[in-house]
Amino acid sequence: MRVAVVGLPYFGRKAAASLRAAGLDARFVPNPRVARPAPAELLHLWRSEVVYAIGVSAARWSPADLLARLGKRLVLHWVGSDVLHARRAHARGALSPRLVRSARHLADAPWLAEELRELGIRAEVRSLPVEMTLGAPLPLPERFAVLLYLPTQPSAGYDVSAAFDVVQACPDVPFLLVGGYRPPEPMPNVRALGYVDDMPSVYERTAVYLRLMRHDGLAHSVIEALSFGRYVLWSYPHPGVRQVRGVEEAVSAIRELRGAREPNLAGAEAARAYRAEATVPPVVAILREVASR
Repeated sequence: MRVAVVGLPYFGRKAAASLRAAGLDARFVPNPRVARPAPAELLHLWRSEVVYAIGVSAARWSPADLLARLGKRLVLHWVGSDVLHARRAHARGALSPRLVRSARHLADAPWLAEELRELGIRAEVRSLPVEMTLGAPLPLPERFAVLLYLPTQPSAGYDVSAAFDVVQACPDVPFLLVGGYRPPEPMPNVRALGYVDDMPSVYERTAVYLRLMRHDGLAHSVIEALSFGRYVLWSYPHPGVRQVRGVEEAVSAIRELRGAREPNLAGAEAARAYRAEATVPPVVAILREVASR
């Protein structure tokens, strides 16, 4: 079965590789606005029996809407900021009724499915069919430290100010900052590492991963940190995670976790649910079902 994967390049390429490993003729086709597709990629899209779209716009006259108008069968996988864009499109009457009605909708987190339901979209909760970086629980470091991740230019979903309010409220706690972001002013308890290839070495030095978000999907960094037995403080509920609603709860949780001596084994067990052998087959089955319509 031929599947064209479109949308977010990072996840799209990884999903296409996983689907090929599962026996589908899957290929990622880039958005022409981002990168010019090769003729073979466009031919694959035209001949595809299903288009699997990850994190795309569902507005009228969007590429996904145009594919639906051409009669393509679509599966839309919602992953985070795409839901915010859909809410804005819905507010101005620009959400594609054709996509709402005819596409099969998946969401990678329960709260995203709830947000979509308010827009009249019924989405099944399914993880992306991608190979995540999962490790094994590591001993906690002798010196307590907290991990932060911020990209070079954080999107509106990141609550950057809240994260650094926590840093300032815990002056005796070291924070390791991964990603391209640089604080506007030096902070004595923050060490910026930039982008890191060897994340296990960072987990060895940290006990807690702090992720304060205004809006998020299922963050793969959360699952990765859990798999290494790290305690995760996140704005959303998830097995093995400590949900924190703002600065005060985050600071309190960090103070409490300074006394932890053993890794977060419950979190590591919860991360096992995201192994490829668990996440890929359900999506393959859905794609085959849609293709058979």
